[in-house]
Amino acid sequence: MKRVLAAATLGLLIAAALPADARKWTSEDGRFSTEAKLLGYADGMVKLQKDSGETITVPLDRLSKADRRYVALVSRSRQRMAAKTDAAVDVSFTMDIQAFLGNYCMKCHNADEPKAGYDVTSYAALKRPGNKGALIVPGKPAESRLILALQGGEKNEGEIMPPPGSAQPTEEEIARIAVWITAGAKDDSLGPAPQPARMAKPRK
Repeated sequence: MKRVLAAATLGLLIAAALPADARKWTSEDGRFSTEAKLLGYADGMVKLQKDSGETITVPLDRLSKADRRYVALVSRSRQRMAAKTDAAVDVSFTMDIQAFLGNYCMKCHNADEPKAGYDVTSYAALKRPGNKGALIVPGKPAESRLILALQGGEKNEGEIMPPPGSAQPTEEEIARIAVWITAGAKDDSLGPAPQPARMAKPRK
């Protein structure tokens, strides 16, 4: 299923969360393949730059589904970054992340059935690495297995999560995960520690 990037205030932060670093690009039919960085997207054409500095332009509809998804995430987020939206976005582990994991991940990644070694039923479990590394690397969404799995493609060994046939998250929901990780992947499930009561000074 092709995911469409939602128009949301989260766009201000997506660019930092999903950097357009060098990656392998392939065509839908598998005949074209190259290692390059994404420079931009406009009018149905994707502009790429190889390590040699050479730039090439490829029609978006010729690229693989994973590449088209990547272009949607990065190019649309750059547009919103350029607009300099001042909207403040707060993403909560208890209000946003747990709900996402419960809806899309927990059926296969739980304490009883931790597929690939991943259990997402709690923050502590989420921090434990699985068979393919850490699900979340605070401050580094591009190194977090959770983001790589949601993006799919080359960086996730050709797989995408949730798998085809399952309920699929929107790009806005994925962006919230990336924003949360970028901000440090903090756990707010316990809430702030209570402040100690001030002792009244004894009267003289």
